[in-house]
Amino acid sequence: MKKFVLILAAGLMFGGAIMAQDEETGALGLGIISDSSDKGLVGGGIRGSLYLDAGTKLYGPFHYGFEFQGDVKKLDQTSSAFSVTDIAVYYYGNGNAVAFINSTDFTQTYTLWDADLSPRGYISFDLGNKIQLLGFAGLNYNWQTLDYELKSNDGSSFSSPDGSTNDYKKTTTFGDNWSVIAGLRVAVGAFYLDYTRFLTATGSGDLSFNKYNKDRIGLGISLRF
Repeated sequence: MKKFVLILAAGLMFGGAIMAQDEETGALGLGIISDSSDKGLVGGGIRGSLYLDAGTKLYGPFHYGFEFQGDVKKLDQTSSAFSVTDIAVYYYGNGNAVAFINSTDFTQTYTLWDADLSPRGYISFDLGNKIQLLGFAGLNYNWQTLDYELKSNDGSSFSSPDGSTNDYKKTTTFGDNWSVIAGLRVAVGAFYLDYTRFLTATGSGDLSFNKYNKDRIGLGISLRF
């Protein structure tokens, strides 16, 4: 999380410095990205994507600037229900006893998320706001988050580590994966198509599981200004 804050702060500072210059440009993009498999570019699913770039004129139709892109995908979610039954027996003499039975229904849910943050620089060739050819290069930071929730279905209370009485939630973050990336984007009107190539990758993630370092194709809507 500290790395995320540092990357975000650097991106905002650099983007702000560029936008303060004359002849500045920028874009806000919202789309989807193919989540690649080992067999090709498309096949591992789809993730949501958002990017923001800020740039300024370099020479003629050429511009340069900074771009900050992020994406997220729900990898898996598993939910199961179970019951816990407590029986307390009290003896009050002469072989007599009374039993108190308490049954509580619970649901536990595991949700696994995969996310990326990518700061990068770019150079673009702009024909007004109609057509843009853009090349970018930078870094990509990937991590996974596991959300766990235990919830009482019948309102019965229970004691949890955080003091909750009928709804317990915990988030665990793991994976620390860095990659060097480069790519191309073509924007025509309000639509864009891009390709991202993962050049190198290091980290603690399971590559065969999350495939975070496989090449990707993205498409969506780009609002340029």
